[in-house]
Amino acid sequence: LLEEQSIGLVVDKGMSDTLQFRARTQESQQLRQRLFAEVFRVLAPGGLYVIISPKARVRYLRTVSWAQIRRQELSSGCALLVNGGPDQPIFIHICIKPTPEQIEAP
Repeated sequence: LLEEQSIGLVVDKGMSDTLQFRARTQESQQLRQRLFAEVFRVLAPGGLYVIISPKARVRYLRTVSWAQIRRQELSSGCALLVNGGPDQPIFIHICIKPTPEQIEAP
């Protein structure tokens, strides 16, 4: 196991999507919430969690207290996903863990 606040960057290229699409059970929500909580736990303050996904919205992502979540859509034709065409959009979601100063600010 990784220590708390020991990682500056976590890149997720399919894990959260796999838990959503392949585990279509009542357990799916819990699995995703546990994933996001674990990523939050190991990220250092100010650390980044980057999700690459065909989804414009990542469900349950806001169950963790991110300082900020940004979303960027990649241009059509710049990448190809499995079972997707070149015109299928791809989104990059960037979540920033708050620093102690941000937590203490009103």
